[in-house]
Amino acid sequence: MVPRILKVVVLFAVAGYLSAAAFVSYSARVEKLYKALPSQYAAPGVDSRAAFNNWYRANAALTPYADRKWPILCLGFPVAMTLASLLAKKAGWLRIGFEQLLPGLVPPYFAPVLVFFLSGVSWFLLFFPSLGLAAGLLALSLRLVTSKRPTWFFLGFLIAVAFCAVLGFRVYSWQGRTTTDTVWNVFFISLEVIWGGIFGWGLAVAVGRPQSRQSVESGLTRG
Repeated sequence: MVPRILKVVVLFAVAGYLSAAAFVSYSARVEKLYKALPSQYAAPGVDSRAAFNNWYRANAALTPYADRKWPILCLGFPVAMTLASLLAKKAGWLRIGFEQLLPGLVPPYFAPVLVFFLSGVSWFLLFFPSLGLAAGLLALSLRLVTSKRPTWFFLGFLIAVAFCAVLGFRVYSWQGRTTTDTVWNVFFISLEVIWGGIFGWGLAVAVGRPQSRQSVESGLTRG
């Protein structure tokens, strides 16, 4: 029989994978659409203004599709963690109540937004520090649920970042046969899978808080 904690870890890892895969596949689709755009440069014998106008109209039509991938990036992981939490709770795999679980699901919604904006300011300087801040928010989330010090959770998230960075570098160094997009996809998908598994493990080991003596006594009085 599969242990309860393992079920939760696998569920959250799969949720992380689906979140990352949704963004990667959508981004690839948008990229293919942009590559299929007509050229803005006129071919010999073709009016240059007409060629540019055709390109401009086609490019403007794709802008809403391109903009849509950023909400998918920022909401994919926290929504996946929320749905996985509710599913695990419904299946009886989590030993915590909803009043204990729900507050802990709030910080993950700020983590991707933080990474998005900071890495947008300076990708080379702030990308990995922003991931460290995101790891801190996920650790805070588990702190709200478990009421335990989040040090080990935080270290686990940071080690996952280092592992995925090394994995991406190894993929890049395979005789130059991989593209930058492939390296990014490997890093991004593996990170969300591992972070999802760690997050699920943190929820799985959490124990429900006992009722206070006053609430128990009031319940006995009403009974």
